[in-house]
Amino acid sequence: MADPPRNPETEDDTGVGPGPGSTTGKPRSVKVAIVIVVLVLVLLVVLLIAGGHGPPAGGH
Repeated sequence: MADPPRNPETEDDTGVGPGPGSTTGKPRSVKVAIVIVVLVLVLLVVLLIAGGHGPPAGGH
């Protein structure tokens, strides 16, 4: 059996496995959207607490 093709950029690359166009994981746009939503929610909570609409200081 012949050796697998080699990548000229790296000496130890066997040419097997996911390439640069791999579709594993979430796309960058999904990750950015998740980060934006989390930041907006955190900002909303901070603004509500600062505006006096947060949880009461005495507990229940």
